[in-house]
Formats: sequence, structure tokens, C-alpha cells
Amino acid sequence: MKVVFSLTFLGILLFMSACGCVEVPSTPDPPTTVRGWQEFDEQGIHAIGEFLLRKHQSIENDKFGVELVETITPKRCSDPWAEDDVTPRVVMRFYEVPGKRVILETKIRKQANLRLIDVDFPSARYGVGAISVRDINTRDEWVWFELWK
Repeated sequence: MKVVFSLTFLGILLFMSACGCVEVPSTPDPPTTVRGWQEFDEQGIHAIGEFLLRKHQSIENDKFGVELVETITPKRCSDPWAEDDVTPRVVMRFYEVPGKRVILETKIRKQANLRLIDVDFPSARYGVGAISVRDINTRDEWVWFELWK
């Protein structure tokens, strides 16, 4: 009976010590140059600009702006039932110019392309159809991205 109790107690201790998640910051170097509001074609995609934003910074043209609201640090979990979330993400806010009325706020993963029409963004009105996140640094809180037609 003591052996069963001891093994059960040991199992509970091991289970409790294995639980939990640890943040794993994403720390790439920033790009050396970005194009800003400059149209270019790359691999059959027509971009309207390439940008690097730090947390709470924004860029604007005459119709809309984009702000980096938050960077989300990935987590690695030791709990066997928890899912690792190893891809950094950002929260980006699109807003009207002038007035700063929010059009869309969305989470986007590193190296992801988001078609804005898929999230009810009026693409034709603002002249932008997608955002492509090239890289994210969660320690220094910046995002490198492109806006596409």
C-alpha cells in the first residue's frame, strides 16, 4: 500500500513539475533597408510598400494607416497536453485617415500572408488587398511587413 501511495505521490509531483510554458523570444536582426511607400513587383505580386514598425508606431498614406499594436512572444510548453505556440505573432490595426477610425484589428503570424478581403476589409476602397509579415522581433517589439494590392 505504501509503495502504491509513494508511486502515486511521485507521479503527481512529476506531473506538476512538468506543467507550464516558457516564453521563447523571437530575436532576428532588423532589415538593413526598407522601401517605405514605394510600389514594386516581387515574384508576381504587386506591393505598395515595405515597412518596419515598432510597437505603437504607425505608417499612413492619404487613405489609411497601419499601426503595430502588440507583439506576441511564442511559448514552448512542457505539459504533454499543451500545444506549443512557437510562431511569433503581431496585432496590427488598420485605420482611416483622417480621423483614425479603426477599420480592422487582426493577429498575423510571422511569414504569413493575410488577404484582407477574407477578414471583411474594404480593399477596393483603400487600395490594399493583403499584408505579408516577413519577420517579427518580440524582444525589441518590431514587425517587418509588406502591403500588397
